[in-house]
Amino acid sequence: ANIEVHGIIPSGQLVNDFGWSDAFVSRVTRMVQRDRNHPCIILWSLGNEAGRGINLTKARECLRRLDSRPIMYESGGDLALGTGRTELTDIISPMYPSVDELVALGNDSEDDRPIILCEYSHSMGNSNGNIHLYFEKFWGGNSRIQGGFIWDLKDQGLRQICSTTGREYFAYGGDFGEKKHDAQFCINGLFFPDGVAHPSVHECKYLQQPIKIAPVNNADSIKIFVGHHVPEVQVELSVKKRNRFIILDTIDWEWSVISDSSTPLAQGTFEVCEGKLTTVIRLDGLRYNDPRFDLVLPQMYWLNLVGRINHDTKWCRKGHVIVTEQYPLDIEVVGSKELPNLVNPIETPRSIVTEENSSQLLVTTQQHQIVFDKEKGLLTELISHTGRNMFMKGIAPNFTRPETDNDRGGVEVVRGFFDWPVIIDFAFRKGQIEKFLRLDNGPVDLNRSFSFHWNAIGLSASNPPSIKCIHFEARNRDENFIVDVESKSLILAASGKALIAVTTRYEVHTDARIDVSSLIKPSELLHDLPSLPRVGNCFVLRPSLCHISYFGRGPWENYPDRKSSAHLGIWTTTPLEMHVNYIVPSENGNRTDCRWVCFLDDDGSGLMIVSNEGLFCFSASLWSQEELHKAKHTVDLESRLNGENDVHVNIDHALMGVGGDVGWNPCVYEQYRVKANKQYKFRISLISISPDEEPAIVARRHASKFGSNY
Repeated sequence: ANIEVHGIIPSGQLVNDFGWSDAFVSRVTRMVQRDRNHPCIILWSLGNEAGRGINLTKARECLRRLDSRPIMYESGGDLALGTGRTELTDIISPMYPSVDELVALGNDSEDDRPIILCEYSHSMGNSNGNIHLYFEKFWGGNSRIQGGFIWDLKDQGLRQICSTTGREYFAYGGDFGEKKHDAQFCINGLFFPDGVAHPSVHECKYLQQPIKIAPVNNADSIKIFVGHHVPEVQVELSVKKRNRFIILDTIDWEWSVISDSSTPLAQGTFEVCEGKLTTVIRLDGLRYNDPRFDLVLPQMYWLNLVGRINHDTKWCRKGHVIVTEQYPLDIEVVGSKELPNLVNPIETPRSIVTEENSSQLLVTTQQHQIVFDKEKGLLTELISHTGRNMFMKGIAPNFTRPETDNDRGGVEVVRGFFDWPVIIDFAFRKGQIEKFLRLDNGPVDLNRSFSFHWNAIGLSASNPPSIKCIHFEARNRDENFIVDVESKSLILAASGKALIAVTTRYEVHTDARIDVSSLIKPSELLHDLPSLPRVGNCFVLRPSLCHISYFGRGPWENYPDRKSSAHLGIWTTTPLEMHVNYIVPSENGNRTDCRWVCFLDDDGSGLMIVSNEGLFCFSASLWSQEELHKAKHTVDLESRLNGENDVHVNIDHALMGVGGDVGWNPCVYEQYRVKANKQYKFRISLISISPDEEPAIVARRHASKFGSNY
């Protein structure tokens, strides 16, 4: 019903005022009389955040005399008013509980009502992290935990024209001269105001998909055998319908087998029959003697599954994808087989020449000239055999990021939006009154925002810390076939305090490879931080290196706590395509679980980054971190194009998630934070790529030198 009194102090004032009784009852009963003949109505609501009292009790009694469908109601969050668990509701319907709080509700033996979250996963900006953890419980074994409603569907921004540039942008609270406003707190939807989907929509769609198709034993991978004496390869999968109204015969199913270094090795179709709990896929085309299969045999494989609606419906066109899944394949060869040798033929390497003066070290190989700045301890130039420098700004440690709305979510946000009576009420409800009362002084308060902590310590993207080199040394080894360069640096806050000690070792090889090893030691000043923004390296490439291919999760933006829908594969993109134009610009465009990434010119030559140990995240943007951080609207970022503007690249060993439970408290879960009280060691390689080289094969050759699959 159209009833809400959010903001009144006390919030139960009107619901207990007999002068408002007829208004409460009228709105509820007229709603039922209007809509009760619609079969799609499965629940009634008494309203939202309107308190708990006699007027709603009377309205509920009148509703029940008109209709028998369940009633759902959340009273406004106050402990005194029930937090969605009162006698007014047939369904427990709390707002924004954490996953642990949700589980605790489901395990409460004193209440058997079903649980449906009336609001959760606050979708403000780059958000909806952690949401897969909720769906693990929604689809899990506790039948009381039944789902929830993501807040909100659509960003509530208004299209405006910038008077100086003539460009369109979406405005929000405070942009119209009003003094009382909630800033961007109405920019909290899964879709932009024009209906374009945020990347998180893909995550929600995947987690909600109506059919689960998985290995029969619920294993994390699927074991298959190939060989001369294996006539055909089959995979058995279990099938579970999550939506009783879906008819399996109305879906066309496709499968494909991919590797980390090729287009699909084999592909085909399969059937899933109505009423059957399993299906068998015959992987026709996946043959032992296929030359493509020969080429990639030592590497990694995945089985991709896709389900498409096979006819036009009232809500979608034929071919619409409603199910996607990806499972690793564990392929075992039956019988002996000679594997291809992917290591480069042994050649007599040419020695490396070094030249050094007081400020620079110049290292010359057959493929490169590499320039190190001795004062900064950084690799600043990488000049290819064509004579062009790949770097506009050299490789450097990076520990900051342009803040998201969730990064700024903390008690200071609550204080800025509400009057003190509301804050005190909120604090009592959260059991955190002492923290609120010492907001401006006292010990570290973990309920303050990530942004507060980063800015206080000196890790702000708008005023990033500086780098001071304290040691630089270069030496030749292995008869001048390798040059070792080691630098030790301090990351300094604007105050001059040392935040992080960084030791970087560069190994320059004759085979167009530069290995970069990093050891990161945060100082004790950082040990109480709830999280670092990131740990990694950044650099700026020349504009022409704008053609990107990578092996990792894609094709859309994904983060450590929001990546379930992004499948592994070889993807191609550009910096402009990677950019997500959030209404309030922020950290965006990331890709996770990457093994390699290439930045190429139009002719196919360029730079490749390969992980030597584990996986990495990367992002590439036409705007710097500082520009994204300072911008308040999209129009604050000047228009830029691929091939005309520098490419700002982040290669991250560790990146904090985006969070998403709420927008007014720190909401990144512990497992997706970057601990500030531990050391980090990681290594990547920079490799020059020529037009006639296949990046995936180069990556595999590189992996073979280290004796691992990346």
